[in-house]
Amino acid sequence: MNGLSVKMTLAYVLVSLSPLAAAETCFYEHYDYKGAVLCTAAMEGAITAPVLDRISAVKVPAGYKVVLYQRPEFGGQTLELKDSAPNLSNLAFNNLTSSFKLVATGGAPVAKQILFIGNSFTHGHFSPTLNFNAGNVVDLNGSGYGGVPGIFKQLTVEAGLDYSAHIEAVSNQTLKFHYENKLAQIGSQAWDVVVLQDHSLLDTSDPGNPAKLIKYSALLEQYVHGANNPHPNPKAQVYLLA
Repeated sequence: MNGLSVKMTLAYVLVSLSPLAAAETCFYEHYDYKGAVLCTAAMEGAITAPVLDRISAVKVPAGYKVVLYQRPEFGGQTLELKDSAPNLSNLAFNNLTSSFKLVATGGAPVAKQILFIGNSFTHGHFSPTLNFNAGNVVDLNGSGYGGVPGIFKQLTVEAGLDYSAHIEAVSNQTLKFHYENKLAQIGSQAWDVVVLQDHSLLDTSDPGNPAKLIKYSALLEQYVHGANNPHPNPKAQVYLLA
């Protein structure tokens, strides 16, 4: 897969899924959520410009609580906020925040589960794509791939979307192979989104013939949605790339 194809594929999926936004915490310079602001979807980190040590109000996302720390790297005095705080002066923590942690509570939204199924067009053939961001991708085959899912995961973080990225990819294989050999992995949990990538030849024994693509993409779609699947999701979005 060339660079343009990867960009077009990821852009299409991201645009399609963009309404599903992640939690975002906002830190304000002045009381009542005014002045300079820093908003982030990160779960923890250091406060940076323009509000470092100048925070007077915080908006806490629904389903989370925020712990404020006086010093960088989560040191010094702390303040736990279970709700948004329009005036930190009332809580004796005005202009003191240097780092924070966002903690999910019982009502926190669950990350959307996305699975990429394919071959080297999905996992990438060479470094750095092959292992890109692999630590934030669940490889159902245990191969340690990052690939397109790793790039997608990074883009979702930057776009403020909350997705758990998974990959089930085997080099030089078709959707027929995945249907005949990988249903245990594909059916290991319910998916919100599944992206199918077939072989560039469509049919390795009869290049260009779309018959197997049509047949096995349909069978995989039916399986994801419930046909003999132990963990179906009838509402899953299924995308086909070929």
